[in-house]
Amino acid sequence: MMNLRALFLLLFAFVLPAHADDVKTIAVHFAPGKSGTVIKGTIKGRQSIVYTLGAEAGQNLRVVLRAKNLATSFNLYAPGSKPGDAALAIGDSIDNRFNGVLPQSGVYTIDVFLIRAAARRNETSSFTLELTVAPKVDVSAPVKNDFADGLQGGPDFWRVTAGANPIAMRSAPSANAKIVMRFTDGAILRNLGCRMAEGTRWCQVQFPGDPAGVDWMRGDQLRESGPPKGDVLVPGTPFHATGTIPCSLAKGQPTSPCRFGVIRQGPGRAVVTILLPNGTKRTIGFDNSVPSSSDAQDDARLSFARNGDLLLISINAERYEIPDAVVNGG
Repeated sequence: MMNLRALFLLLFAFVLPAHADDVKTIAVHFAPGKSGTVIKGTIKGRQSIVYTLGAEAGQNLRVVLRAKNLATSFNLYAPGSKPGDAALAIGDSIDNRFNGVLPQSGVYTIDVFLIRAAARRNETSSFTLELTVAPKVDVSAPVKNDFADGLQGGPDFWRVTAGANPIAMRSAPSANAKIVMRFTDGAILRNLGCRMAEGTRWCQVQFPGDPAGVDWMRGDQLRESGPPKGDVLVPGTPFHATGTIPCSLAKGQPTSPCRFGVIRQGPGRAVVTILLPNGTKRTIGFDNSVPSSSDAQDDARLSFARNGDLLLISINAERYEIPDAVVNGG
């Protein structure tokens, strides 16, 4: 008769995950303003889907995996761990449900797979994975624990990695918060600390030298950087140059002088902030020495024409005349 130790080892081997031949990794981001999501997926045989989710120490994480194929399971890994390391929770031993307070801040990993015997039989499983993180983070509270990717002890400066499309700086750590302005690739911003919100890392950033320009950007769009190089700032301002340009706010209205400040971010890249006659501001981003973005509403139409070294810029009914020297110096 098989002794109890041998039986235990046999059962343990039965519930082990198979070595995955096909691993897909998906970063989970909650919808704006939401604290959870439900994901549908399908795996077959030795396939595995690894979901990554950002959360902070002290928050409660709820994971519920549902599948008709009872051989479907998940492992939950703490920040810094990965599939194959010791798991924080093993779904098969807790009825594929986890509900607990998280011990540290960072990116957690949920690995969904078929246990070894079912994987060897090349079975298929369609599943739903429910993920909830609560309560919402109080962005004014101190960060708990250290997180090498920037929650604490991060770099002094970030470099924006926008790719071909400028990315948004927002007024709060949420994808539905107001867009303050957009940045092109390579812009340098001061790091004021990061938080987890909507399942991802958001970093509070600031124009170097500008105490008023404090807002939020997605952490996965930022990379560690040194301080900005280039022009000397105008004393008492965050700008590399200031002055006036012709501007108009209404169609058919003559232009009048508007004060501006420019932050140059490298060859052909700059952010120009214009103080409008009505007391508001307009920010225009430049890439390759031409306007590429603005802080106007998403449906605003930005266009431009060139007249020698002068850019004639339109944003809906607004008009601005900006010389190349503003963007590139000289």
